[in-house]
Amino acid sequence: YATLDVVVTAAEEGNGRRAGTLSDYTFAVWSDGALVNVGKAYSGLTDVEIDALSRTFERSTLERFGGVRLVKPEVVLA
Repeated sequence: YATLDVVVTAAEEGNGRRAGTLSDYTFAVWSDGALVNVGKAYSGLTDVEIDALSRTFERSTLERFGGVRLVKPEVVLA
């Protein structure tokens, strides 16, 4: 399998038991000097990791659109 290092550009509130937590992430890769969104992730992290990332994204929010937050592109998922 090929892997990518991606940067999170948006975080969204989850559903069900993750409602109110920023647990759904939009991620991007660099292309010609710009970040291009390439996907979303809803799973693969523990509750402890999601809680920590949720606090990070709350602090790094640039804009809000309902339950979606555009965040500073500083968290890399590998």
